[in-house]
Amino acid sequence: MGQQFAPERTIRALGRLVDAPDSVGGLVLARVAQPAVLGKLRADAAAIVVIHIAAFLAYGAHGWMLLAAIGGRALVISLSDNAYHYGTDLESPRAAMNLRLPHVLERCFLSFNLHDVHHRHPGLRWYELRSRFDIEGGHYHLGWFSDVARQLRGPIELR
Repeated sequence: MGQQFAPERTIRALGRLVDAPDSVGGLVLARVAQPAVLGKLRADAAAIVVIHIAAFLAYGAHGWMLLAAIGGRALVISLSDNAYHYGTDLESPRAAMNLRLPHVLERCFLSFNLHDVHHRHPGLRWYELRSRFDIEGGHYHLGWFSDVARQLRGPIELR
């Protein structure tokens, strides 16, 4: 059963399909297809399914509350993740923005607000992003809260 979920051959084929010089998709899928990584992915996926089933059973008739919480979390994550790319050049898929946050919140966000630094140096650990930002004389493109809010204006015309 475990081998049928996310077969290695399928992941490798998908990796070759999405591989492109301006994307990390192929690299990520090639890494996921490695047996040790794939085994961990399968174990994590199984644990997630079991935990969600147990949670829904525990909520019983109030399962809608759990669905609402999961949906709310998905909305917050989606708005947050898109904010770093909203309005960036579509011809530069690795383009991202550094968004200003108070330092205490930056730590809570694991320095992910320094998203441009993360895109240019994807191998850095979260706690190394701030020092790289400072070393490079980094600048903020916008504030995090205002950037998240500006997405609510809707789609942007292509330039």
